Formats: sequence, structure tokens, C-alpha cells
Amino acid sequence: MAAGTRARVSWLVAVALSAPSLGRAVAVPPALVASSALRGSLLSVESTCGVPDSYPSTHGPTEALCPFCRWCCKCNANDSMDCEHSLVSPDKYGGPKGVVVFCDKCHKCTNCPAFNDMAACPRGNCCDNDMKHQPPFNATWGSGEYR
Repeated sequence: MAAGTRARVSWLVAVALSAPSLGRAVAVPPALVASSALRGSLLSVESTCGVPDSYPSTHGPTEALCPFCRWCCKCNANDSMDCEHSLVSPDKYGGPKGVVVFCDKCHKCTNCPAFNDMAACPRGNCCDNDMKHQPPFNATWGSGEYR
């Protein structure tokens, strides 16, 4: 890759990585998207938190339910006795009754600036498996998700 192309790619990646905080999609010229260096990295940038309210829970949690993903073993660094392995019942943790959060769909809750709080979703990431979840106390670094 030529030096000029490398500089453009670096700039585009920097813009793409900051786009979720801006809340909008990034427009990338088709010729650059076709570049093997960019394929996959720019196209995977999402700027949403959860799935739309009209979707069933099997598609993933809605924005309002994303903070409950922090109780999933895949979304925190707690030990196996202090997390939920497959689904979370929000009512168990003070949330609404009659709904469930499927832990395998919580990857859709990694960009939730509305919940940016160290005791809830550190840096707006409601599925951060590097941080322990210990409300009402702030999250602390852990050793990764329980496997």
C-alpha cells in the first residue's frame, strides 16, 4: 500500500471509530471500501444501542434493556456464581416484569452512551467483559468473562 493511501486509510478508520459517539453513519467512498485493508473494519461500525422496540426479544435487547446485559457472564468479568449464563430476567434486578434478555444477543449493546456510568455500562458499553459488574459500586478491571 502506498504511503498516501495508508494515510487516507488511517484517517478514515479514525473517523469511523469516532462515528458512534457522533450518532451517525460514516460515508466512505466505494473505491476505498473495496480496498482489502478496509473491508470489514468500516462496515461493522454501528451507532445504535440495542434493537428497535418493535423487534421481538429473540433479536436482542432494546435500548432500555441493554443495562441488564451487564448481569450476563459474557458481559462482565465476575465469577460464575455472580452472573447469569444464558438469560437475565430484568425483574430480578429491579427492571420490568415479563421480559427476558438473551445473553447471546447482548453484543448489540456495546454502544450505549445514554448509560455511560461506571456502575452501569462503563464507557457506554453494556457488554464489557473486561470490567466487573458490582452495582451500586463502580466497575473495576477483571480478568475477562467467565468461561
